[in-house]
Amino acid sequence: MKLDDTVEDAFRLKKDQASALKRLGVLTVKDLLYHFPTRYGSNAVIKNIESTSTNEIATIYGTLSKLKTGKTFKTKNLLHLAQ
Repeated sequence: MKLDDTVEDAFRLKKDQASALKRLGVLTVKDLLYHFPTRYGSNAVIKNIESTSTNEIATIYGTLSKLKTGKTFKTKNLLHLAQ
């Protein structure tokens, strides 16, 4: 999947879902990732992370870098972990 792929090619959508996304202007996977509904908050005031306070509700924008993938520990028997 690439950012330029259309949402209809990337996902199985019903007709009403596809038309709703078109009304919102969400045509590509990139549009979907960067679609932030306005009812969930306002970004009218822009602050640095350092200037936010504890328990303050804020939207944080940033870039993730140096990400790594790897295997995680998995066990079917969790009884020995509880002891």
